[in-house]
Amino acid sequence: MNESAEEIQKKDRPNRRRAICFFFKTILHWRYNIKISGLETFDEDKTFLIFPNHQAVIDPIILFSEFYNQKIQPLVDEVYFKNPIFRKILALFDAICVPDLGKNRKGVEQARQLQNLTLQSLRDGKNVLFYPSGHITLNGKESIGNRQLAYNVCRNLPENVTIVCIKTTGLWGSIWSRYKKKKTPSIPLTLLKGVGLILCGKLFTKRRIVEISIQPMTETLKLWSKEDKISFNKKLETFYNEL
Repeated sequence: MNESAEEIQKKDRPNRRRAICFFFKTILHWRYNIKISGLETFDEDKTFLIFPNHQAVIDPIILFSEFYNQKIQPLVDEVYFKNPIFRKILALFDAICVPDLGKNRKGVEQARQLQNLTLQSLRDGKNVLFYPSGHITLNGKESIGNRQLAYNVCRNLPENVTIVCIKTTGLWGSIWSRYKKKKTPSIPLTLLKGVGLILCGKLFTKRRIVEISIQPMTETLKLWSKEDKISFNKKLETFYNEL
């Protein structure tokens, strides 16, 4: 029996994911000297809940390009789903849409389902990544504030799930960050600018050093989650902001 176009497309998704990741990894390494510690953590056959800090809009792309061998399901702001190109790419990664809470009641109701969606993905053995802060830093420091998704998921963490915190440094002050900017940089426009800088100055510009530290923190975060939400968030902020 001949396979349908949909079945062929589904089988080809891992190859397309890897191709996209390899493409960005190649370009990013022209501009950044990326140093990773703790990557062996992902060699274990486990289900991972991944909490990165958020220095700039490029750090998710860096992480996914570096972790191209891992199947990771990200939670992504709905604004990126409105772009047809981004939407197709996000579909390859089975991304979960995070609604804008400030827009309407429906968004708030959808947000209440995020915890259940995240926990179900983890129960199904899927690796899940989301940013506890929910936004890039405005001043170089991680600020989680009153956010509750990370706290609630850790309180209800399924068995056999490993929590991994990722601390990225070196991107604050780059064109992708909010450094001296009034609004979050546009990915398409900044990508074009970045490619231009690479082409014009690849041979003459020193690559920016970006360090990524991967740390398993399951027991620590489960212990923190026994306290109240604000205490949990402050301890996580301290971890990210320590040099």
